[in-house]
Amino acid sequence: MLSTRHPSDNTTLDLANIRNQVITFLIAGHETTSGALSFALSYLLKDPTALRLAQREADELWGDDPDPAPSFEDVGRLCFARQVLQEVLRLWPTGPVFTRQAREDTLLGGRYPLPAGQRISVLIPMLHRDPIRGDNPDLFDPARFTPEAERARPRHAYKPFGAGDRACIGRQFALHEATLLIGLIAHRYRLADQSNYRLRVKKTLTLKPDGPTHTPTARTSADRAANRSALGLPLGPAAQPQTVPPPGTGLPSRARQGTGTLLVHGSNHGTCREFSEQLAEEAAALGCGTEVAALDTYADALPTDRPVVIVAASHNGKPTDDAARFLRWIEEAPPDAAQGVSYAVLGVGDRNWATTYQRVPTLIDDRIAELGGTRLLPRVEADASGELSVTVREFADQLRVALLSGYGDATATVADAPPRTSVTPSPRCAADRWTRWPSGTA
Repeated sequence: MLSTRHPSDNTTLDLANIRNQVITFLIAGHETTSGALSFALSYLLKDPTALRLAQREADELWGDDPDPAPSFEDVGRLCFARQVLQEVLRLWPTGPVFTRQAREDTLLGGRYPLPAGQRISVLIPMLHRDPIRGDNPDLFDPARFTPEAERARPRHAYKPFGAGDRACIGRQFALHEATLLIGLIAHRYRLADQSNYRLRVKKTLTLKPDGPTHTPTARTSADRAANRSALGLPLGPAAQPQTVPPPGTGLPSRARQGTGTLLVHGSNHGTCREFSEQLAEEAAALGCGTEVAALDTYADALPTDRPVVIVAASHNGKPTDDAARFLRWIEEAPPDAAQGVSYAVLGVGDRNWATTYQRVPTLIDDRIAELGGTRLLPRVEADASGELSVTVREFADQLRVALLSGYGDATATVADAPPRTSVTPSPRCAADRWTRWPSGTA
């Protein structure tokens, strides 16, 4: 906040604004997150299998180092820790209510008449205990938040941070911070419930456990080994770096002379722009001339003389500031406006915003195809709440193959290309192997 400049106008935040943001962090970002973490630890202490799974996931990620230095990507690999957090926020969202007002006379859900101006309050814990949760909605079960379970759930059935454009602005930071802390606590400490604490919910400004006490003890190497054995799951050997050929073995190693690539982005905070620049470097390494620009730069037409790579995000379901004119153009363009355009789309978003996730990238991809464009490869969805960098890497590899297939120099052989070093990853999280509790352990 002190030094970062806005990418479009190079301005910085003034000191008064920075002070206001710090106050928000200290107040709104403290009590809610600490309450969610207290709920998480309380439930983990009562569920030894869940605690062991959280420990194992962290141990696989950080090994035997008791004091790791986590990277941003590490948090995306703490899948089970995130499931634990999402489940406790389902049971006890720390901000338990939001209010809506009818703009006009309406019939809510086809059953309840509401006059204009009538306010209604949504009690989030009750919403989260809807019968769609199954027979035991009060039961702590992180398996409710596997990717498969989330895709099957109605979009508006989970609202721990409120709803709409004015939902909690700190949602992404809070989820990232709390997931990291659950992983670190599980990795570093054994937890004991010596007081046999029974959950009591305290209601103040937020919801929180009343009077929980937990006794942490530093974990040892022997403890980590015993945990793996207790779960009865094979560890497998650690992944070793290996030299592998570039993606697209058997294809030319470089693009034809004179081949260009346009990389356009829709980006408010710079992430999609950075991804575009990284992909441009990869295309340049193949011998392509590259151009990186905002989507609005091409709001009237896309080029047909070179492939177009689009990296775009949504902002509450709306285009980013540098993509609004482009989106209006493709929505209103004549039927053949993209005839001859060869393109690929990388959509960047966060699955926690379920109602608007990937809306703009999906619209761009579908609309260009309707206007006559040809996909270089299927649209790829990169989820910021998961392994974002892994997905972008996979997209880059697919793009490399597509460029060499369609624009490769047939006289250049694979031998001309340097090998790359790759690591075969272990399974991404314990939840990849455990989607339901073993009988009798929940």
